[in-house]
Amino acid sequence: MAKLVAGRRYAYTWKEYRSNGANGPIHVPEKTVTYTVNRIEGRTAYITWENGSADLFTVRCPIALGSRELTE
Repeated sequence: MAKLVAGRRYAYTWKEYRSNGANGPIHVPEKTVTYTVNRIEGRTAYITWENGSADLFTVRCPIALGSRELTE
């Protein structure tokens, strides 16, 4: 669990499952997305995704709590 800090980059990885009808779910490889925290105001993190689009979420949402800091 990462504590978000403005100016740093983070990665969030999740597992995705798809339905295979009567045979149940099938596993799809993990997916990872990266983002940069632009600023934090109260409990809101203003970010930029790796594709350049801006977004925001609370610092206690599943993405924030499940992210890891990227060190480069």
